Amino acid sequence: MMESENNASEDSSAVASLLPLASGAQQPYVSELLSFTLDRLHKEPELLRVDAERIQRQMQEVAVGNYRAFIAASDALLLIRDEVSSIDKHLESLIGEIPKLTSGCTEFVESAEEILEKRKMNQTLLANHSTLLDLLEIPQLMDTCVKNGNYDEALDLETFVCKLSTMHPKLPIIQALAAEVRQTTQSLLSQLLQKLRSNIQLPECLRIIGYLRRIGVFSEYEMRLQFLRCRQAWLTGLLEDLDQRNAYDYLKGMVNYQRQHLFDVVNQYRAIFSDDTSGNEENHDGGLLFSWSMHQIASLLKTLKIMLPKITEGVSLSNILEQSMYCAMGLGWVGLDFRGLLPSLFEEAVLNLFAKNMGTAVENFQLVLDSHRWVPLPAVGFPANSVNDESLDDVTPPSSLMEHPPLAVFVNGVSAAMNDLRPCAPISLKHLLAQELIKGLQTVADSLLRYNTTRILRDNESGLFLSLCRAFIEITYPHCANCFGRCYPGGAALVMDAKCLYDGIGRLLTNSTSRGLPKPVGDENKDKSENSITENGGMPVVENGVAPVVEQTNETNADEKEQKSAAPSQFQESWESMASSMKEGSAGQQEQPAPRLQIYSTSDTVSPFWREKYEREAKKYWDVFYKRHQDRFFKDRHYLDKEWGQYFSGAGQKVILEVGCGAGNTIFPLVATYTDVFVHACDFSPNAVNLVKKHKDFTESRVNAFVCDLTIDNLSQQISPSSVDIVTMIFVLSAVSPEKMYLVVQNIRKILKPSGHVLFRDYATGDLAQERLNCKDQKISENFYARGDGTRAFYFSNEFLTSLFKENGFDVEELDLCCKQVENRSRELVMNRRWVQAVFCLSDDTNSNTNSEAAIRIDHPSGQGKMELDVDDNILPKPVNDLEVDMSDSVAVEMFGLPTSTDSDNEVIELKMGGWTFKIKVLSKENQHTCKSTGLMLWESARFMAPVIARNPTIVAGKRVLELGSGCSGICSMIAARSAELVLATDGDTKALDLLVENVMSNLRPPISDKITTRILEWGNKDHIEAIKQVNNGGFDIILGTDVTYIPDAILPLFQTTKELISSNDQAALILCHIFRRVDEPSILSAASRFGFKLVDKWPVETPITPSQSIINSWFPKNGSAEVSRGPLHILYFQKE
Repeated sequence: MMESENNASEDSSAVASLLPLASGAQQPYVSELLSFTLDRLHKEPELLRVDAERIQRQMQEVAVGNYRAFIAASDALLLIRDEVSSIDKHLESLIGEIPKLTSGCTEFVESAEEILEKRKMNQTLLANHSTLLDLLEIPQLMDTCVKNGNYDEALDLETFVCKLSTMHPKLPIIQALAAEVRQTTQSLLSQLLQKLRSNIQLPECLRIIGYLRRIGVFSEYEMRLQFLRCRQAWLTGLLEDLDQRNAYDYLKGMVNYQRQHLFDVVNQYRAIFSDDTSGNEENHDGGLLFSWSMHQIASLLKTLKIMLPKITEGVSLSNILEQSMYCAMGLGWVGLDFRGLLPSLFEEAVLNLFAKNMGTAVENFQLVLDSHRWVPLPAVGFPANSVNDESLDDVTPPSSLMEHPPLAVFVNGVSAAMNDLRPCAPISLKHLLAQELIKGLQTVADSLLRYNTTRILRDNESGLFLSLCRAFIEITYPHCANCFGRCYPGGAALVMDAKCLYDGIGRLLTNSTSRGLPKPVGDENKDKSENSITENGGMPVVENGVAPVVEQTNETNADEKEQKSAAPSQFQESWESMASSMKEGSAGQQEQPAPRLQIYSTSDTVSPFWREKYEREAKKYWDVFYKRHQDRFFKDRHYLDKEWGQYFSGAGQKVILEVGCGAGNTIFPLVATYTDVFVHACDFSPNAVNLVKKHKDFTESRVNAFVCDLTIDNLSQQISPSSVDIVTMIFVLSAVSPEKMYLVVQNIRKILKPSGHVLFRDYATGDLAQERLNCKDQKISENFYARGDGTRAFYFSNEFLTSLFKENGFDVEELDLCCKQVENRSRELVMNRRWVQAVFCLSDDTNSNTNSEAAIRIDHPSGQGKMELDVDDNILPKPVNDLEVDMSDSVAVEMFGLPTSTDSDNEVIELKMGGWTFKIKVLSKENQHTCKSTGLMLWESARFMAPVIARNPTIVAGKRVLELGSGCSGICSMIAARSAELVLATDGDTKALDLLVENVMSNLRPPISDKITTRILEWGNKDHIEAIKQVNNGGFDIILGTDVTYIPDAILPLFQTTKELISSNDQAALILCHIFRRVDEPSILSAASRFGFKLVDKWPVETPITPSQSIINSWFPKNGSAEVSRGPLHILYFQKE
């Protein structure tokens, strides 16, 4: 039995081993199953099912009976699970925050330590506050010392800070303090070096070098070099201030400066930097002073070499040579004598000058010979000199040369060359100059031979020609040699030895004699009376309209009346005595000028070239006048109070305009006499205006001085229209060309009050000055003359002056011709001075009769506005367009001396609006007066309207916009392109359009730039209108025009063009923004009605309109229409009827 049980247990254990998947709780049941019989096993499933059903029923009964407990237990279980889960999460979060807590604690500890350290530092800072404050003020104190010139104190502070920096290299505040002091030290260094570049003497130089040595920036060698550089910069500045346009004055000033200042600099250097004999290389000069001095001498000689050829007078050359020799001799005291280097330079200059003069003489001879008419000329009215009889010392041209104008012209030229040679005649050039003279004579001889072979002359003409050839050999040639002999002893022999030069002419004369040609008529008439006349019935003339004229003078010294010798003729100045070191054998000679042989034009007026030059450079001549004379030429005009006191006195402040103020000789007597006047003073000379502003009595509260050319500029840009009580014109209108005087009168009329007056005083016809100018052949036109300095003067008659002012809208209140005799008792002269004095006022119908006037538009150079000069129809009946002056590039160059238009002629105006910044390129202000196109400027209306569109994009949003007369700026079109569907900017000037395209491309980017297009459009031009329609056939919803209504004749074409291009939409509108000038509002409304437009709204209006009632008022901020600074601007809003 035991054995069977053992077997059973073994079997069960074997089975259990066969069911490794059974859990520990199931092992007993499995073991029990293994003990069952087979039948029992077959019943086991049923039994299990029955047990399961029973258990199920029991569970259901328990569940039904205890359902509340089950539910509570389930809820508790869920709650426990949630709480456990939450606790788990919080534990994880806590674990994660523990490192941060640890780090925070560490940071807190560190921060606490830093705060404690800073607290300690603050306590230390507070304890040393006053000391630190003193230290921090050191840079400011040092800067003040530098500015006030207290260099010793400044350097003491710098030394103190350097010591602090060395002692405390790690303290930031000390290092920052040292950095600021170093910056101030640099400023001190620059100031000291700048003083070395000024005119200072040796004591100041020593003091400055001492300061530089204390600073310690430069080594000793660098100090020497820096000293020489600064002194050279000062010398260079002096030389740059000299006017190089006049070579003589420039060289004279340069040599004088070099003589004075180079000597001083060398002595200063030697006194400051004495050579050290100890052998220390640091203090050794190393030839620095010598090298610098030689550089200065070389620069002087180089300048002489460049400028000497520009001197055209021998006397000037002689003076420069004398100055240079004196300079070299003076510098010789410091070892810089360069006299040995001068002869070659001046010899070359003398040779070139003589060759140039001889070339001019030959050219003039050739010109007169080519145009000469071979007719017999009369004998001159004074005895002719015989070449064989006259002494060698007398070089007066033989009077017989007057019968041969080509030879007379040549002798004039040779005399001029000798005149320039004699004051400075180097002996070393004797043979070279003789060769130049021979070369000129040879050229004349060749010209005569060539003339003989190329011209066919009649018998009588041949005789006259041969007589000229004979005079060349027998008179001209010996005379030229004799003149050269006066400059160089033995020089005549050098020239006379070259007799082969006239061998050809000698053979020509020999052959003509053998052929028995008739004796020249001129020879037969030599014994006739001096009143003989030519075949033309008058005085001798040549074909080019000039005549040989003899000018004789009887002014001789009483001690020399019996002497017959005289200086060569046609020497514009008498030959002065020459220094023995430069001239040969002529010391102490004093010679009187001989009769002058001169050939000049018989015209009584200046040539067209000079007439145009005087007009073109009028401003330059007056500018030079005031630069030369400053305020010393004219006396103060204290007679104004006596003559016109009733006009300046009276209630209220008087506003006066002084036209052509000059140096202020009218302004300041008025300001001193009448304390309640305000004076506008203008002149077209900048130097004159500067003199006014520098006057001791000038104050901006009493005087407004500005540059203005009344024939070009617009006075209303400087002075408000109709604001001046009195205009004074004291000796100023006479300086204006008579053809432009009306422009001045029209200009002052713009700014004169209706009750204002013009006080006038100027030269009158018959004045002594006019008579003198008549004698000098300086007449430009009738009563208009040029003075010797280039300034001009017009002499008024009462009739001309009355006509000038009456035709331009003035009435005459007073008009007097004043005469005064001025006696010069010492010279026993009585001089008649005449001037005209007048008072004008505006005529009564000046302001009312506007429809009968035309307008001339002149561009204002400031680019801020336009100037319109009113002219009565009976004076200028032509249309406005016909009166505009063509200012193309070539004409501008000719009239104003300006280059053709380049990018440098433009300027950039920066505008900020609507959050955008626009950089608009326009014609520069200084060039606007040379251009007739108003489209090259930016006008007030465009400046005003562009921000309006920027603030109110609904004006153009989604619409097609056309701008008329947009000019070069196109600012309104560019603003509109941000919101509009299409924008077309137009103008009638191609130059304005080119600049407009450039402005658009530089300010806009796609896609906005793609919406704007530019086209040329002249109003009323059908071709242009059709081209616009091709761009947009449907018409434009908004047509905009700014400042396009200033010309009366353009109003009708404007509305005609608008009618052609405006859209058929009922809301389409024309917007005009402008300043009312020559075209008033009724004229605009009449033209608009004629082409079917009605005025819908305008701004501003006299009767207030609420924003809901006004289209334009809604464009401005609330209550903003009253706040907008519009000035004289107006806006008109049109729609189709």
